[in-house]
Amino acid sequence: MTPSLTARDKRHGMGYAFLGQSLGILLFMLFMRSAFGPLFLKQLGASDRWAMWVLSTPALMPLVQIPLSLLVHPRRAKVFLIAGWSLFGLAIAAAAVIPSTARDLPAAPAVAVGLVFLALVANLAANTFWFPLLQDVVPGDFRGRFFGRLRSTWGGLLYLAVVLSGLYLGEAPDLRRFQAIIFIGVLLVVLRNLLVSRVPVLPRAAADDDDHADVGQYLKDIWAVPGLRRFLAYFAVLTVSLGFLGQPLVLYMRDIGIHPRDNLLLFGCTTLGMVAVLVTGGNLMDRVGTLKFFSRLHVAVCAVIFLALAVTFLPNGWRFYALGAVFALSGATIALSNLACTAHLLGFVPRRGRVFYLSIASFMLFLGPAFGTFVTGLVLGEMGHLREVAILGGSLNIFQVLLLTAGVSALASTSLLRRIGAETRARSDAASAR
Repeated sequence: MTPSLTARDKRHGMGYAFLGQSLGILLFMLFMRSAFGPLFLKQLGASDRWAMWVLSTPALMPLVQIPLSLLVHPRRAKVFLIAGWSLFGLAIAAAAVIPSTARDLPAAPAVAVGLVFLALVANLAANTFWFPLLQDVVPGDFRGRFFGRLRSTWGGLLYLAVVLSGLYLGEAPDLRRFQAIIFIGVLLVVLRNLLVSRVPVLPRAAADDDDHADVGQYLKDIWAVPGLRRFLAYFAVLTVSLGFLGQPLVLYMRDIGIHPRDNLLLFGCTTLGMVAVLVTGGNLMDRVGTLKFFSRLHVAVCAVIFLALAVTFLPNGWRFYALGAVFALSGATIALSNLACTAHLLGFVPRRGRVFYLSIASFMLFLGPAFGTFVTGLVLGEMGHLREVAILGGSLNIFQVLLLTAGVSALASTSLLRRIGAETRARSDAASAR
């Protein structure tokens, strides 16, 4: 008989995890899901290319998380999780302080940017063990609602943080204002560590029996799961397409003359859209199932990408307000796609090698934003100060070209989703016939 936590342990564990992550994730998300990260890196003196490349750190997730899932024993997973989060807070704090304390050193800006990169990698390494910790605590029939409420809660707090940060930074912020915001975020990281340390885990005997390093068998097991490979391919294409609606548009807004305060506030509409749909989206997904949910969501994703492309052709006066609506809609679709992917992939989790499996699942959640940001940095670095591309006798802004590519990719992935649905129905019919 497989050991499990008591209902009381699960209830308390969910409470600690919910409160801790709602607060502690804010600093990381300020960097990854708002204009704060690019603006802070630009304040440190980073180029457009390096600002985008540092923020594409999630692309390194498989290089970090998969080896850790094999090297760190489940008994030490929670300790490693909290240690990684602690390193994240320390490195971000050091990056904020160094430009002021070592201003006479020519290398100080580069060191600070490097520390931001180290902090993001440490956070990714720690997150290797976040979903495995929750898998024991959150009941299977409650996952859609739990993750929906969790993300809507920290999303609402993130939106509040973005608005307050934008107002505090103003139109021409200095480094001290960025430092104050980061200091508050680090304090919340410390509070999260204290709360998550109280989340219960399975008894040691159960963890000892969990083979955690047979990578060959893990890959065979994952490869053999019906429909999983095609779903991973579909979700990768979908999130890569959505990734161009994130950090790349921060640089687009800067290029068209939107100053840091309004840049932050506009991008904050992403979080507002996310919060608006997550609770109802989680309840709907638990009722209709993840694949039906994806089929409806896919139409919305394609529409939002092409809407964002259309907005870039509007006159400046209209474009400012339309961008707010685009960010709200993109936030809603990104949040719902990540929620559905999390719930769908958790349903496949094996008992053996679950950390390895969930490392791959976590990578899928961050692949799109990371890849879109990385490609944008690469393209902008190659183009220098140029922003126009000649196409079919006319010209398009490079950001318009990127959005057009994203929209075509999203449309192309429709065929994958149809095949997944057909295979699922066929397996269901076969099971009913037996």
